[in-house]
Amino acid sequence: MQQYRQMSLRELCRLQDEILQEHLKRLLPSVMEETGTDMWIVIGDEYNEGPTGESLLPSSFHHARRTAAFIFSWNGTNPTRMVISKPDYMIAR
Repeated sequence: MQQYRQMSLRELCRLQDEILQEHLKRLLPSVMEETGTDMWIVIGDEYNEGPTGESLLPSSFHHARRTAAFIFSWNGTNPTRMVISKPDYMIAR
């Protein structure tokens, strides 16, 4: 039986972020092009993003703040990715 090395939390987070970047850079544009989707909008509420919203967050975010909208658009050549959210009031202080 093959032995697997246990990853540190930092290594695991780095791997999760690499996989997310790969999905956003390569997989998402090809799926949008294949399905003829010009824009995909995912809305998540604070602390209740749902499984799709959670899968779009980098490892440094445990959950979205306030209501967040993840917007992906495809014009046939270049994908555009945006996150729209209210600023955290703690940052303004």
